[in-house]
Amino acid sequence: MIIVANNDFYMDVARGRVFNQSTIHGFGNHATVSTSLITVWAPGTLYVYPTSALIMSVVSTSASDTSAGTGLRTILIDGLDINRVRITETVTLNGLTPVNTVQGFFRINQVLGTTAGSVGTNAGDITVTNTGTTYSVITATEGRSQMALWSLPSTVAAHATGLNFSTGTGKSVEVQTWLRPPSGVWYKVGSTWVNSEAAQIILNPPTKIPRGSDVEFRAIATAASTPCSVGFDLIFVTE
Repeated sequence: MIIVANNDFYMDVARGRVFNQSTIHGFGNHATVSTSLITVWAPGTLYVYPTSALIMSVVSTSASDTSAGTGLRTILIDGLDINRVRITETVTLNGLTPVNTVQGFFRINQVLGTTAGSVGTNAGDITVTNTGTTYSVITATEGRSQMALWSLPSTVAAHATGLNFSTGTGKSVEVQTWLRPPSGVWYKVGSTWVNSEAAQIILNPPTKIPRGSDVEFRAIATAASTPCSVGFDLIFVTE
């Protein structure tokens, strides 16, 4: 008897079976996009990137997000150092009292809860800031930052395999894809209008993003208070 296996490349990458390749699903949303261009993330502003590696301050709006509390107890910050090498750090929360990171972050890609009390997720908004500038937010009860952006390490390229955009009933929004390669110049590489629907784009062949690049999704609506969400699937390839 001959057994033929289903050799699904994307499944093999997701399972860690392909050498030097891995995958992520990124996601961002904002409930009240207006007629001014914003990055699709919780604060509803254009994202500001650090120009140097920064010690971050982490704090919650709830006293329950603490080491022995009912909310989130620890979070993981996933980002890059000044040399664009991936770094991570686990931070133990202290409720309303800010806690500083040990490492300096040049980029933050995602922040997610790692341990929690009886509530099972964060009770308050958890912000990651430096001298008044916000670099990531976990909105209350969401457990993970919702940021439609990603920064690549200097040795890693990415291949975008799929995108999905959505907005609310009776709402219209333009979602723009922006790229900044190592040259340091931002340029728009894609634009999709979504009206009262969800749109899915399968990229075949996948679109390559050069190593060391920043990729970001921005949105602008035809009217105020327009919800918008963005999802993106990337395969990372070490070069």
